[in-house]
Amino acid sequence: MNIRLIISNYKNQDGKSKVLFDCSESKYRKKIDTGVKVQDIGQIGLRIRENGLDSFSFEKKILLNKLFDKAKSAIRKYKNLGWRYIELENFLKEPIYKYSVEHYVSDVFNKSRTVITSKDYINVVKVFKKYLKKNTITFDFLLDPQNVLKFKFNAQKNNVKQTSINSYLKKMKIIMSQAKKDGVVSTRFMFPTHVIEKSNKVNVKADFNINEIISSVNQCQDIYQLQSLIIFIFLITNHGMNPSNLIDYQILNKNKNNIIKSLILDNEHNYLFFKKSKKGKAIKYVKINYQIWRLLSTLKSSFHVTHFKKYSEMLAPFTEKNKIFDFDINKNYNFYKNFWNFYQKKLGEVSNYNFSSAKPIFYDALKEIEMSRITSQIMFGDLPPETIIQSGEFKKIRENIELAENKVYEKLRLNELIAICNNKISILLEMNISEYSVNNCDTTGEFIKLIGKYEQLII
Repeated sequence: MNIRLIISNYKNQDGKSKVLFDCSESKYRKKIDTGVKVQDIGQIGLRIRENGLDSFSFEKKILLNKLFDKAKSAIRKYKNLGWRYIELENFLKEPIYKYSVEHYVSDVFNKSRTVITSKDYINVVKVFKKYLKKNTITFDFLLDPQNVLKFKFNAQKNNVKQTSINSYLKKMKIIMSQAKKDGVVSTRFMFPTHVIEKSNKVNVKADFNINEIISSVNQCQDIYQLQSLIIFIFLITNHGMNPSNLIDYQILNKNKNNIIKSLILDNEHNYLFFKKSKKGKAIKYVKINYQIWRLLSTLKSSFHVTHFKKYSEMLAPFTEKNKIFDFDINKNYNFYKNFWNFYQKKLGEVSNYNFSSAKPIFYDALKEIEMSRITSQIMFGDLPPETIIQSGEFKKIRENIELAENKVYEKLRLNELIAICNNKISILLEMNISEYSVNNCDTTGEFIKLIGKYEQLII
C-alpha cells in the first residue's frame, strides 16, 4: 500500500484547494479528503513531500506533518492488522486533531514570557474554551466574529464581570496578533464592534462590602484570581498591611524574650510585626490567632502549588510555619514588581478593589470601635516601641487590643470569608487545602511527598 499527499486540481472561491490522501495498490486507487485546505501556491495537483513544506504557513506545516504521520500509521495498520480497503478508508477519513490556540500558546507564544505570565495566557484560552463549550479552539474558529460575540454573551450570562471579560478579550487579541506575526494565521484578528465595553469605574473602592467579596470569590475562574483575593483579605486583617509587608514581615515567637511582648502582648501566641512606614519607627504587632493562622496557611500552601517549581527560593521553608515568602525585595525587585503587578491585575479581574485599599478598609473598621487613646495609637501603628513602654496600664491595653481586633474580625465576617475561600480553593485545585497543607509537614519526607501531590495538580 502506498499513500501520498496531493493537492486537488480544483479550487474553491477563496482560491483554496483540498489536500487529499492518494492511496494506491495494484489495481486499487482511492483519493480521500483530509479536511485540510491550502491556499493556491502554484502546486495545484502536485504531490506534497515531507521535506518540501517551507512554502506553507506555520499552522499548515503542523497539520501536514500530522497528515504524514496518519498516512504512515494507516500503512502500518493495513499491513499488520490485515485491514480491508474499507477499514483503511474509514481510518483516513477520521479528522486529525488540528493545531489549537492552546498548543500555540504553550509551544510558541509563551517561550519569551515569564512562568506567571505564561500561565495567565494559558488560562485565557481555558476561559474561552469554557464559555464557548469547546474542548479545542482553533484559529479559524476564533477568526469568526460570531464566536467572539458568543464568548462574551456566555460569559455575561454566567455573571463574569465586564472588566474580566474585557481583560480576556484583550489578551486573546494579543495572542492572535502574535500568531499572525508568526505566520500561524494570515488573517488579522478583528474585534466585533463594541465587544469591549468601557468600565464605569472611576475611583478604586475603599469601602468593604462583604457580599461583593463573597461574589468575587465565587466568580474566580483560576487559582491566581482567588490568591489575589485571599492576599487582599490577609492585608486587611493584618492591620492594613502594605504589599511589601507580606514579603518582609517578621515573627515574634512566644518563646522569644521581647520587652514589648512581655509587657503588652499575649505570651501564649506568636506575633507577626512590621514597620508602618519605611522611614518611621512605629511597628504594628498582629497576633497570629486561629483566623490569621488559617489565612496564612492557605496562602503558604497555595503559593507552594503555584510557585514552588520555578520560584522555590522565593518561598519560606516549610519549617518556618508563620512565613510565606523569604527573599530580599531589593535584591529581587523585578520579581517583586512583576509579582504584585500580576496579582493586582488578577484582583481587578474579579473585584473593584486594589491592594492599597486594605489599609483604609482596616482603619475605617477600627474607627467605629470605642477604645482608649493609647490603644488606638498602638492599633493604628502611631507609636514607636519606646513610647509604648512608657505608657503603663499594660494589662488594660492588652485586653483592649484583643477586643478591638476581635470586633474588626467580626465586622469583616472573617470566619465566613476564610471558609468560603478555602472551599473555593479546594474546588479549583480539586484538593482539600486544609488537609494537604504545607504547615502540616513536620519532616522533609512529608514535605517532599506533599510537593509531589502539588505537582500533579492541573492549574
